[in-house]
Amino acid sequence: NPVAQSLAEAAQINRGFPGMKSMMPQAQLVLDTCSYVRVENLAVQGAWPTGIFIDNCQHIEIRKLQMQEGTYAIAAYGELTRNLSVLGCVWVQDPTEVTLWKRIDWERVHGDIALPGDWRAFDGDFFRAYRIAGDVLIRGNRVSHAFNGVHLFNREDDPLPTLARHVVIR
Repeated sequence: NPVAQSLAEAAQINRGFPGMKSMMPQAQLVLDTCSYVRVENLAVQGAWPTGIFIDNCQHIEIRKLQMQEGTYAIAAYGELTRNLSVLGCVWVQDPTEVTLWKRIDWERVHGDIALPGDWRAFDGDFFRAYRIAGDVLIRGNRVSHAFNGVHLFNREDDPLPTLARHVVIR
């Protein structure tokens, strides 16, 4: 994906990780500054880069979703984001079941972005969170043919060391 490639290049030039974090909010479903929401029994297919984006929300339950493709199935952001449950969902990032594992070298997904034929768009996660408060339950989900499962990030010099706490994965 040329957009993913150019974003990764720009991030690396600015001495950051060559990822697509800035594109996470471009989602099929966006929950922004809300509370007590349940998203259940939806099919999310072909959303790129993100299926569901959660920004500064509390008490969100995502249950029994069937998701396919995309870089991020579910992405969460914001210091106010807490009390998230992701239950019984299915995500297949690469529905061909062979492209990611047999046709693309690991370096093309996660290595130096200067390599031609970059596949950075596969460098995603079932659940990605950046600088969230925490209190997350991820239970009974099935992730297949995907590059990553669960990633939570804070900045190395984060002045709020209490972020991304109390996470349970079962």
